[in-house]
Amino acid sequence: MGMTSAPGAAPSLDSALPLGRLAGIVRNIPSALITTIDPTGIIQTRLLPNTNTGDEHELCFLSPYDLPIVREVRERPDVLVTFSAPGSDRFVVVHGVARVERDRDLVERLWHPAIATWFPLGDAETPLAVLKVAVAGVEVWD
Repeated sequence: MGMTSAPGAAPSLDSALPLGRLAGIVRNIPSALITTIDPTGIIQTRLLPNTNTGDEHELCFLSPYDLPIVREVRERPDVLVTFSAPGSDRFVVVHGVARVERDRDLVERLWHPAIATWFPLGDAETPLAVLKVAVAGVEVWD
């Protein structure tokens, strides 16, 4: 995987990258950009906290249940998830199929204090959903 890419060069593509290895690569990246398509066909990208611990079988992100991203994933589940490691030239793009779950136990397992800065009202006031992304392919630039 350790490929150095020139500007405009193709990334290393590894659709068989084990999820545990992917989780290890992105674990310390604090946030991710999730790209969806809205009902009018416009591409939307939103920043969400990276809550992946490596214990899940898919990438998981917390989002308030009432945000448009939840509706978009339900209508068109194909997504891109982009990670950019702070202070480095490593970028990871995950192609996947997302789904939304209301799983309070998983929300509690994924929750950590830094998430309170993203969703200050907490789960009691703002019900959180779990966006689960089944990984279909991974591109890594580093």
